[in-house]
Amino acid sequence: MKLYYYVHTGHRIGLDRFRRAAAIIRALGDIDITLLTSDYRIASECKNFGIKRSIGVDVVRGIPLVAERGDKLIFDSAEHNPLLLDDMTKYFSSFIRISDDPDDTKHPGEFLINPYLEGEGIGNGIVVDDSYFGEFEKTIERAFFFGDDDYEEDLRLSRVLTESIWQIF
Repeated sequence: MKLYYYVHTGHRIGLDRFRRAAAIIRALGDIDITLLTSDYRIASECKNFGIKRSIGVDVVRGIPLVAERGDKLIFDSAEHNPLLLDDMTKYFSSFIRISDDPDDTKHPGEFLINPYLEGEGIGNGIVVDDSYFGEFEKTIERAFFFGDDDYEEDLRLSRVLTESIWQIF
């Protein structure tokens, strides 16, 4: 019986789920986990984040082509529906789903991890990598990170923000 961790992530939709997966896999230590990711580029870079094995999976319905009935799955994706969740909970002996949607509901047969929900079969918490804890010397006074893509327009620079950045320099 194998343990898989599926994350729906990519440069177009964001890398937050991958970062969370890397933190969880590192925290689980010596447990043998294979990361399944919807982005082959991320699958090829996983070793740089402490993940030993990774496989690129084109679509979520391709997971059973890699896993076998009775394996275990941690599922971190918003690309689900009740039929898919039914199939996954029947196919895998353990099915753990991670969600950060405050309006989500627990599906029968799954264990849900969600920071907004509480109840039977729900783990309430937020994943934070151990590397953020400790004493650190600040060596860079200020740093700004800019990317070449912002498809959801999360980082729209307003005139005020742009002016305040230039005042710093």
